[in-house]
Amino acid sequence: MVSRLLTLIWSDSKAALHWIQNNKSKNVYVRNRVNKISQVTEVRYLYVPGEENPADLVSRGISMRQFKKSQIWFHGPSWLPNPEMWPEQTEVSTCHPPETPEEVLTTVVSEEATCPMEIRRFASLPKLINVTKLVIKFSRLLKRTIGSRKTKNSEPVNSENVEVPNSEAFRIIIGFTQSQYFPEEMSYLNKNSHKIPTRVKCLGLFLDESGLLRCTGRLQNVDHLPYSSKFPLLLPPNSPLTGLIVIQAHEKVLHADVQDNLQGERRILDTKTETVFQEDENKVSPI
Repeated sequence: MVSRLLTLIWSDSKAALHWIQNNKSKNVYVRNRVNKISQVTEVRYLYVPGEENPADLVSRGISMRQFKKSQIWFHGPSWLPNPEMWPEQTEVSTCHPPETPEEVLTTVVSEEATCPMEIRRFASLPKLINVTKLVIKFSRLLKRTIGSRKTKNSEPVNSENVEVPNSEAFRIIIGFTQSQYFPEEMSYLNKNSHKIPTRVKCLGLFLDESGLLRCTGRLQNVDHLPYSSKFPLLLPPNSPLTGLIVIQAHEKVLHADVQDNLQGERRILDTKTETVFQEDENKVSPI
């Protein structure tokens, strides 16, 4: 019968050794790593002072001449063969796998709060929307998978049942852009500020049911106009998203002249009714 050998692992990090011995860290990454380490049996973790740790020679830096003459690198500390001369240990323990290891989930997804994409990296609006839809779909599938694990549901999660409309992805992208460029207006309308920003008064800004900034104008009393024309969304002219909207409109009118482009820019997908946006040439552009 072959007996198992005890493996000794030396570390000069007292913090790491403390985490391994007492997995009570509030850091999710640390707890996950400790759970994984704790599953290894027949291992003992010991402390070694930094100046006697061979691994520190490389991390701290050493000349080639010193490296060639280093006894600690090639043979280890002089006390290593003799357990009686080992450095004094405090709270040293042998790790065993817990009976019911705690599973700590590290993925937190909230597509409503932030846009999952870096908008300036995209060359077209349709591609931005399509990739955003895929990211949102993946995040929802991940949430369902985590939920099924918690409830011990053995049924597989079907990706075909998760649909993300273009309008929803576009709404998230617009909301992210507005929160970046109009933080004061968003804060005031969310009742987090008492000072009325100038744009709120001049443009009659308000938050719609989706939490997006819209403008109030003279067209609000025209009955036959769609909601997006009566209350156009607000976007800054220098944002990557506004640039993509203009490019998309330009391509839709087959690279026609300026007047046709202005007409085309009024036919970009609406987040509510899939009708139109309105485009203006002001400093701050309601669309």
